[in-house]
Amino acid sequence: SAAPKRPLKVFLCHASADKPAVRDLYKRLTADGVDAWLDAENLIAGQNWQVEIPKAIRESDVVIVCLSEKSINREGYVQKEIKFALDIADEKPEGTIFIVPARLEECVVPNRLSDYHWVDLFEENGYEKLMRALRSRADKIDATLQIKKSWLPKFQNQKQATSIPESIQQTKSHKPKAEIKKPNLTVRELFSKFVLAFWGIFVLIAIVLSFLPSFRNLFSKDITTTNTPTLKSTATSLIPTNTVIAVTPISLPTEITDDFGVEMVLVPEGEFTMGVDGYSDNSPAHDLYLHNFYIDKYEVTNINYKECEIAGICLQPNKYNVTHSNIEYYDVAKYDNYPVVHVNWFMAKDYCEWRNARLPTEAEWKKAAGSFSFSGSADCNKANFYHCKGMPSEVGSYVHVTSPYGTYDMAGNVWEWVSSLYQPYPYTISDGREDLFSTGRRVLLGSGWYEDNFGPGSYIADSESRFDLSPNLSFGSVGFRCAKDANP
Repeated sequence: SAAPKRPLKVFLCHASADKPAVRDLYKRLTADGVDAWLDAENLIAGQNWQVEIPKAIRESDVVIVCLSEKSINREGYVQKEIKFALDIADEKPEGTIFIVPARLEECVVPNRLSDYHWVDLFEENGYEKLMRALRSRADKIDATLQIKKSWLPKFQNQKQATSIPESIQQTKSHKPKAEIKKPNLTVRELFSKFVLAFWGIFVLIAIVLSFLPSFRNLFSKDITTTNTPTLKSTATSLIPTNTVIAVTPISLPTEITDDFGVEMVLVPEGEFTMGVDGYSDNSPAHDLYLHNFYIDKYEVTNINYKECEIAGICLQPNKYNVTHSNIEYYDVAKYDNYPVVHVNWFMAKDYCEWRNARLPTEAEWKKAAGSFSFSGSADCNKANFYHCKGMPSEVGSYVHVTSPYGTYDMAGNVWEWVSSLYQPYPYTISDGREDLFSTGRRVLLGSGWYEDNFGPGSYIADSESRFDLSPNLSFGSVGFRCAKDANP
């Protein structure tokens, strides 16, 4: 049998003056399943600390460098710890999360640590960001990290932490709940419940009486009837004239611009067929009902993403390696309206959440895309795929790849991240594939301008193209777009 996973090992580098704050951090990390190393807790009497501390740093998976005005201006062994950790970091593969600067208060990050994105533990969501980095490292080395409610994001709708979007209709299993013994009620509580029950019965009686013909006729003179013109409709029956028409739900705009200036289109509620029978891993075809939701009209652009980076939320993507010519692509004015690439799944998720949105689910993306396929010797004027241009195109360039709902570039240009874990069809919301905190490979959809070793699906521009990728990886042909629930 496979060996059990070990917990993530984390070394806490700090100045002695910050010991109280760092000890609190140590206790919280330990409670969340991290194998944290703190000198005051882990050094045994009689051990040579000048030997044990470097040993602990080398054996750690991550070194958290705790920074404050005291530590950055203090001479002593803490500076040696930082230097030793930096030397080990140089031995790690590029992109490895090994050193995480963590500010305990407002302070200037030393130059030698400024290349590493830091977290501010004094902010409300600082610990959550730290745990996100640790989770990414744990996934990479197959270590365990206990998920605690204390560091899960706080969702506005206070639903379960898996953040299942409202747009998906889910069938829930109903299991009998264990009987809960309630405490004895006080006289004040009993009286309050009696008053509430009385008013509830009164309202119920009023509602019932309103449906009785004799009662309703008392107010019939107040009802205005109008001759309703015949409405054009695809239905076989028409609305009769001289009829009181019931109030219909508030209609939703088909296009909106969110608070960040990004255009989104409405995908109306209803059933659609997801998948294609006999088509690779998109089989079997199955029907799925989705509620209303909005999705970005275009792929997220460089200029869109740059705003999030300037806000200090998003990490900067690789500026180069977008094409074989190694041109500078990100943060260049002429490419502002091109899709941002070289973003991994976590970076895409962070951006969408910054915009008060989220990554679309696989089901939402598939419905919004409709069905397109330009394969074989297809005309490169219809889609950007398989080396048509040798790099991404400006978003919205291909009017032939517009979905029925008005989205662009959902076949070709760049592969797009979605929230879902890569699991076989049929798509079932209750099987855990929409758990944002589960480890595993995530889904890419839509195909891109260059295959990046993604397999034969990249030789066509196809809205059914489906691939899986580690959430920590990014490529020059991978981007994303965002979605959000539509609440009138």
